[in-house]
Amino acid sequence: MSAPLTSAPVSPQEPISPDPRYTTKYDTVLGHRMAYVETGSGDHTVVFVHGNPTSKYMWRNVMSRCETLGRVVAPDLIGMGESAKVEGGEHDRYDLKEQCRYFAAFMEEVVGGGDVTLVGHSWGGTIAAHWGSFNPGRVRGLVCLEVVYVPFSCWEDVPKKIRGGVKLLKRRPFKFGCCEFDLGKFLIMKKNLMVESMVDRVERSDFVKEGPEMTHYRTGFEDVESRAPVLAFVRSIPVAGEPKEVVDIMGAGRRWIVEEGMEMPKLFFSVEPGTMMDADRDFIRSWTNVTEVGVSGGHMATEDSPREVGDAIAKWFREKVLTVQD
Repeated sequence: MSAPLTSAPVSPQEPISPDPRYTTKYDTVLGHRMAYVETGSGDHTVVFVHGNPTSKYMWRNVMSRCETLGRVVAPDLIGMGESAKVEGGEHDRYDLKEQCRYFAAFMEEVVGGGDVTLVGHSWGGTIAAHWGSFNPGRVRGLVCLEVVYVPFSCWEDVPKKIRGGVKLLKRRPFKFGCCEFDLGKFLIMKKNLMVESMVDRVERSDFVKEGPEMTHYRTGFEDVESRAPVLAFVRSIPVAGEPKEVVDIMGAGRRWIVEEGMEMPKLFFSVEPGTMMDADRDFIRSWTNVTEVGVSGGHMATEDSPREVGDAIAKWFREKVLTVQD
């Protein structure tokens, strides 16, 4: 069961740096160039996996607190950030199955063998857990930040504040006069809704659309076609058993955590206000060997409390993961 709730120690109030901090590296994965940053060294690798519509940039100020833990790596998922775009169909080139496939290949090509600790945010946590389900013997620790592990069983389970928006974005194209109109594609790809609304997922007042952070978050999403991965993630939100392959991917990761990874140390960041429903928080609290830490922020807690998140990961890693290894 969950360890008692604690709050991450509050760091002295200093400006949160918008600088990327690390030099981007590239490697060819499944025939496409994937971007990543890394720091530190050692046999153990801590892998940070971003969600939608973000990039490795979101981890910059968290990674800087974890540099002494071993080798620390953060990729841009395929089609996002500075990673290459993929030619192909409208949706399936970036669907969750493909994202998992590219991430698995990245782990093999760039991370290589050895023990890993996985740190996932939102969809990045889904992808990380799916990889863990196929590589259970390599994962020594799991960190989840704003990750939902259980699909919505019906539309009534989708939070009211986002239910209408999700329905619109997932809606199939409809006839508008003599033309077919895809509202989700229009809002996500044409209007860049998900990226431009990033400010609504950050609590601090100095994170603004005209600020330096948004310049970096727009990287890789500058034109209409480049935003296809963002739309694919939005349409992957599982409701009432669909899309089935997303339900299956989430199920594999969930079973691994609950059944096979019972003794694996886990760190859960309970973000306030965050965006998680009480049921999703309680599900994570029901795991064995999970430590819960409270931090302040919105969905993008790494922009609101990066020092607290990074310091809590480092402390948990030394107290829980290294202890298990030793």
